[in-house]
Formats: sequence, structure tokens, C-alpha cells
Amino acid sequence: MRNLCFLLTLVATLLLPGRLIAAALPQDEKLITGQLDNGLRYMIYPHAHPKDQVNLWLQIHTGSLQEEDNERGVAHFVEHMMFNGTKTWPGNKVIETFESMGLRFGRDVNAYTGYDETVYQVSLPTTQKQNLQQVMAIFSEWSNAATFEKLEVDAERGVITEEWRAHQDAKWRTSQARRPFLLANTRNLDREPIGLMDTVATVTPAQLRQFYQRWYQPNNMTFIVVGDIDSKEALALIKDNLSKLPANKAAENRVWPTKAENHLRFNIINDKENRVNG
Repeated sequence: MRNLCFLLTLVATLLLPGRLIAAALPQDEKLITGQLDNGLRYMIYPHAHPKDQVNLWLQIHTGSLQEEDNERGVAHFVEHMMFNGTKTWPGNKVIETFESMGLRFGRDVNAYTGYDETVYQVSLPTTQKQNLQQVMAIFSEWSNAATFEKLEVDAERGVITEEWRAHQDAKWRTSQARRPFLLANTRNLDREPIGLMDTVATVTPAQLRQFYQRWYQPNNMTFIVVGDIDSKEALALIKDNLSKLPANKAAENRVWPTKAENHLRFNIINDKENRVNG
């Protein structure tokens, strides 16, 4: 039934006149958007539930698609290194600081790398003003002051390799078998965010830093605040902590053309460990 509803909705949408599809959606009156002088964009959405809780996101508008051939996996590696040393919080101090606030990695603190974005997220109580200020300071250093110390980089190689190895199951193999079929004629096919383990094993701190400096610039970032917080307080936190980031320009995100397939195709995938084959 759910699939039927989806298909009916899709068909109805396709039958709408072009002028209706192209019409801009109205913006929620509670949503506040803007841009700092250094180019960083922000979005603030006050929301009373859950009470005394706020969610913060730093979105870098670059992911694995922008990697060069010798950088496959670097965007994801850089994401990992944000938790392994900044100017004020060297080594594991970032994680230790979050834990001292009662925040748990995975539940309250997380990050991910996609094809076209890298996102960092922290959820915490708004009643703890000192912690909120400190978390914003960490976001500021993630944006501009990661250190990429060789000792930390070398230690993280094994962490990423284990993350990759942990997914080597039937589900992963089925997904890999589908990729050439679903992503044919796209750059996505050769830019899986986890990257190549050869790159993970050999990339240097200098290469990671180069990628970081190329893309982690204010004009390539959006900071998002959603939760039980006054909009003026949220804006003050953003300005106090992120407006001082140097107004350097990130490289321009490239867009690659995609060739559509206009003929019937099908794919059969079998895996002895997978009860449901794709």
C-alpha cells in the first residue's frame, strides 16, 4: 500500500502543470536565514519540542565527489580527523570534552560524509549555557583549526580500515554489485565516500590538510540551529563564534554531466549469504 501511495503521488506530481512544479515553496515564518560577512550561511528554526534541547549542524557543501583520483577517501578521512585534534583540543580532547558534558558519541555527537556534503552534528541541553558556548567554540575550530598531527593521522588509518571491513557482509556485497547498474555514467560510481583503502593507508597529513583548506571555508558552509532556543540567542552564538573565521574562498564545487539510460535494463544479483537477493 505504501508503494502504491508513493507511485500515485509521483504520477500526480508529474501530471501537474510545469508552472506549478516550478513555483517556490513558501518559507516557514519561524525559519530565520542569513549570511555572515565572511560568506557562511546560517539557518535558525526555534522549536519548543523537545523542551530545553537544541540540535546544531555544521554542513560543509563538499563530499567525495570533489575528490581527485589520488584523494578517494580523503573527505571521509578529514571528517574523522575533526575528532582527533584541533588547536585548543589536541588529540582526543574534543571527544573527552563532549563526554565531560554527558554527551555520547553516536547519540548526541555524530558526523558523516556523503557524495556532496560533510556534516557534523551535536545535540545538547540549552540549559547548560557554558557547555553550549564551548560546543560552539569546537564548531569554530572544526571549521578552521584542525591540526592533522602525524601521530593522530596514522592511528586513524586503522579506525577507518576497520569501519570499512565491518561492512564486508552480504548486504555490502549486494550493494556493491548494484552500484555499476544504478550509478552507471555518473561520477558517484567511482567516488564512494568510504574511499579506497590504499588511499587511507598512504595519504599524508599534508594531503589531508590541503583538502581541508581547499573546502572548509565559510562560503562553503551552512550552520543550522534547531531547537528550544531563542532565535536572538542562537544568532548571537553563531556571530560570536563563526563570524571571525577568515573570509577565504573555497574552491568551486564541480558538477559532472550524467548520461541517462533510455532503454530497459535489469540486473540479477545472487549472494549465498543473502536470503533476499537484489
